[in-house]
Amino acid sequence: MEELGIDVSSYPKYVAKNLYRSQGMRPKIFFDKETFGSDKLVINPSPRGGSESSDDAVQGPPALLKQFLTEAPIADQAKRDLERLYQENKDYFPRPEFGREEGQTGAHELCQLPQRRRRCSRRHR
Repeated sequence: MEELGIDVSSYPKYVAKNLYRSQGMRPKIFFDKETFGSDKLVINPSPRGGSESSDDAVQGPPALLKQFLTEAPIADQAKRDLERLYQENKDYFPRPEFGREEGQTGAHELCQLPQRRRRCSRRHR
């Protein structure tokens, strides 16, 4: 990076992580008219990392999900399915019973992948 003239250690000096939030802004999702019937910008109920405005939490408060489901121009069945995915505590990647260790869930294998390791909660390690 130094060879390119990039001073990585100075990054925090130039990026205000809470700039957008301090202005009352939150990450949003854009729905285009051609696909969803109308152009609409809707609050993101579960912003992920990767931007200055991203939340530290994996999932925002329940009020954000409710607002998203009310405003998003998607089918009612899609809204019900999305709400179920957010609220249901189900492991969609279960480990086979053979070799299952006490206290581990199926997500444990996913956490072993190097690119996923930092995103996994402690309960899967």
